[in-house]
Amino acid sequence: MSALPPVHAPAQAVRADDFWAGEVIFASYRFLASHAGAILAALWLPLLLAAATLLATFKVYFTLLALYLVAPDARLASLTASATVVGLLVWLFLNAIVTARVARVVGGERVPGLLEFRAMAPEARLYAALLRYLLVLVIVGILGLAAVRFVAGFLPGMLSDYALWFYALGMAAFAIVFSLRCGLLMPVLALRERQRILRRSWELSRGRAWQFALLWLALTALPTILIQMLSEFLMRSVIEGFADAGSMTLATAADSLAAHGSAIAAIVLTLTLSSLAGIVPTTVGSYIAYSRLGQQP
Repeated sequence: MSALPPVHAPAQAVRADDFWAGEVIFASYRFLASHAGAILAALWLPLLLAAATLLATFKVYFTLLALYLVAPDARLASLTASATVVGLLVWLFLNAIVTARVARVVGGERVPGLLEFRAMAPEARLYAALLRYLLVLVIVGILGLAAVRFVAGFLPGMLSDYALWFYALGMAAFAIVFSLRCGLLMPVLALRERQRILRRSWELSRGRAWQFALLWLALTALPTILIQMLSEFLMRSVIEGFADAGSMTLATAADSLAAHGSAIAAIVLTLTLSSLAGIVPTTVGSYIAYSRLGQQP
């Protein structure tokens, strides 16, 4: 199995016009086609654990939600929220392991076992970066919403509704820009550097916004959307029985989902496949883009 040559540190002086997104995209999918078996062998276990964690999280969430909606209780609401957050954080950590393992395969490095904690520093760095990434999105979202609500209080009628629409569009634009400027290089930076990953990614993508936008579209957005659309057919066929129940209350729907493992399994399978479709090409492209940035002009 041939991997990409090791990357040590990207050159600071790479010109924007020396970096071509099309070449990175082509090289990424070519690498995926020739190393699919090695990538699958490296990530199947943490991916399976991530899916199992998500399945258990949704099962607990819908079960507790159904109980809460029937008999609202503050402690039950707190337990529901806490169990869901913990489950999602564990799921995110396992996805960080999946991402780092793909990066290791691309770089030709040994993939450590799940219990080799001392060898998993890159996975820990990536997880910490992901948490900071999400924290920035949450803080910006909360501050933006507070500002919009404050301004909307001085606007008449429909203008206040338009303010919320502008907020939604603005947050979507910020999330996309933040993703392509800070998210694309996150996997390889966690593996190769020990600096502040988000700031470093922002620095390396400076002056290459459109190139990174093409990378984000081809390696992250399009594969994720395509697999999500294909997976929707499976999910609809499994849970269509819930869809025609217009008379269902929210509590009844939550209880039905909790009782039918196949419905939750379909949701988990959809999310797992769509997240995998985004993680793998993005991680391969992250390493290849970083290696291209490391070439002297």
